[in-house]
Amino acid sequence: MTEPESPAGPEATALKRRKRRLLACLAIPADALPGSLVLSHRRCGKPNCHCAEATGHPFSSLTFMVDGKKRVESIPADWIDAVRPAVDAGRAFKDAVTELLAINAQLLVLARQQRRRRVPAERTPE
Repeated sequence: MTEPESPAGPEATALKRRKRRLLACLAIPADALPGSLVLSHRRCGKPNCHCAEATGHPFSSLTFMVDGKKRVESIPADWIDAVRPAVDAGRAFKDAVTELLAINAQLLVLARQQRRRRVPAERTPE
């Protein structure tokens, strides 16, 4: 099986440059977390509590997927400052990998287009 040739031209050069930059900074953060950290409010249900007439008690949760199933875990208030950067690192890593895969696909498409243009020119008339 042969590999596609590397595409040439300004568009390919820009994509390759961006790919090199992504690869240079692409390290899996050891403590990265998936998903979204959300602050919401809920009422405790006690009729005399201030939350019965206000916005409710603050409640943080981390929502993520495991084995195709959505998980929601409550996060204690004193963990928020540690969990938020881990979620941000996970999102940044995932975004970089997504962009890298898109660049690889674009480079493949460019290589295919350039091959199509080159093949008819290489054929000799019989």
